[in-house]
Amino acid sequence: MQVTKIEASAQQRAVVRYAAYARVSRNTEDQLHSFASQLRYYNTLFNGSSSEILVELYADEGLTGTDLEKRTDFKRMMADARQHKFDRIICKSVTRFARNTKDCLSAIRELKSLGITVYFEENKIDTMAVSGEVLITLLGLSAQNESVSISKNERWSIRNRMANGTYVAYPAPFGYKFEGKTMKIMDERAEIVRKIYSDFLNGTSIERIAKELTEETDKKWSSSAVRCVLTNEKYTGDSLFQKNYTTETLPFTVKRNKGEVPMYHVSNTHEGIISKEDYNKVQELIKLKGRYTRGKISSPRPLTKMIRCGECGSVFRKIENRGKISWECYDRNHSKKTCSIQRIPEETIYDAFIRLFNKLKANYRVILNPVIYKLEKLRAKQKTDNVQAMQIQSEIIAVREQNYQLSRLNSLGIIADDVYAVQRRELDGKLNRYKQELLSVSSSDDTDNIIEQISFLVSVLESEPYQIGFNPVLFEQLVKSITVISNDTLRFTMFGNIEFNEEIKKGRSRK
Repeated sequence: MQVTKIEASAQQRAVVRYAAYARVSRNTEDQLHSFASQLRYYNTLFNGSSSEILVELYADEGLTGTDLEKRTDFKRMMADARQHKFDRIICKSVTRFARNTKDCLSAIRELKSLGITVYFEENKIDTMAVSGEVLITLLGLSAQNESVSISKNERWSIRNRMANGTYVAYPAPFGYKFEGKTMKIMDERAEIVRKIYSDFLNGTSIERIAKELTEETDKKWSSSAVRCVLTNEKYTGDSLFQKNYTTETLPFTVKRNKGEVPMYHVSNTHEGIISKEDYNKVQELIKLKGRYTRGKISSPRPLTKMIRCGECGSVFRKIENRGKISWECYDRNHSKKTCSIQRIPEETIYDAFIRLFNKLKANYRVILNPVIYKLEKLRAKQKTDNVQAMQIQSEIIAVREQNYQLSRLNSLGIIADDVYAVQRRELDGKLNRYKQELLSVSSSDDTDNIIEQISFLVSVLESEPYQIGFNPVLFEQLVKSITVISNDTLRFTMFGNIEFNEEIKKGRSRK
């Protein structure tokens, strides 16, 4: 048998189709120069080669490498890879490709499954090689730590500027514009801000303000946009920095600051539009009255969705007959066999509230002041418990860090699976014990809020006169819900979760 080798012609030889990926991490002049250099470099790299061609160049400019979701061209490159538009990717370094190890490996594994390899020039890593993934893991971890370190340094710099009052928070809120680093008032928009505050203080609901602004201006206003204006301290001329913060570990996420990190209040950072007195009044209305706006009822009827049946748990619905309004259990309306609670005239409920209010006004010092005293004692105890809770939280964080390191070492093959399983069980056992300890000492976050709500209830009882007729605004200030315990008793749950039973006055007609 004779075998003759037939050489491939130049036209028949496989041509490797390359894609290049470039990225710079910050939108600064030096980095943008680096970005342009990378583009020029990859455009000329394959000039004159008959076996290698550059089919596409993907480039993300001025974006972070810690989150693949924010890199448009990286995602486009992955989509093209799934369409097999190239055979190989060339990239300057692992850190240019991704600083998040998990995302880096996930992308490379998907590319390998598609038959596409990646070559990192600076690191001299080729994913075609068997050992490439291990090297990428180690370099990726190093790059990830570099990202965390850079982020920590940037946060330190920002917080330092917040602390000394030199930080400038962009963008400017509605009604302002920046001239250089100084925030200036935009007169026309400032008038809208003043109108929002004035209308709210005069009793107009947030929803109504949004609707009226949408009708009067060329801008679509939502309730949340109006609320943002009403709660932004910048309209007083002051600035509160770090209302949100970024987590210190990957993936970086932005969270609402609820005391985890310091806030910085800086006075007179710019010219105010609203007086601090009006701003504080608005915050009190939003915080303490919550469900209503002064001078206006928040719903067509204040009892809507507020009454529940104590027997079957159903919500009461409104029944109107010949101009008279009553409230009836939804289940009883369908079948009287399922619920024995009868229909209640609306005026009967209003009368019960008036009687309850007048009783509380006459006796609030005996009824409510002792409750506030006990809650304040509880709060003092909780502060002591919170110190212990913080210590346990620190232990939990340490165990979780050990779990992470253990999993990383196991994934790299440094720790055997059987040893990993034993040590992981021990750490999980510790974690569960700490969690149980934390539950035993953790205090309710609601204590301060409850004290504040009951104190507000006391202030209303002190300032409001005895009631003769039904006051819907007063009702919405004080009552959270009503439960019909029986055909003879209503239970009013006030804000602060204090409950009072009031007898349904006999002699009222019911159906």
